[in-house]
Amino acid sequence: MMFTLISDYIDAGQVDNAQHLYDNMLKYAEQEYGKVCQMTAITYKEKAHLYERVGDLDNAIQMMQKSAEVFKKLPKNDINYYKDAEEFIRRWEEQKQIR
Repeated sequence: MMFTLISDYIDAGQVDNAQHLYDNMLKYAEQEYGKVCQMTAITYKEKAHLYERVGDLDNAIQMMQKSAEVFKKLPKNDINYYKDAEEFIRRWEEQKQIR
């Protein structure tokens, strides 16, 4: 539900509201489940994509690196996006060099 609301904010151009909800999700995830949990990793990943969407590759890379760090510590299964996170970091680093 929260991701749907965030998506609605993004579609409406309300990036600040979307960022605020992501920040709240991170606080909640860390308080409830600790810093190493699926929810934290996915929230960092989604926040990275928001930064990428608004053209802020530096922060996108930073958030995706945080996501990758958490995914790396989690069990390897179908919902572990560590390899995907590493691939996005690689692509965004390449895009930065082209600009």
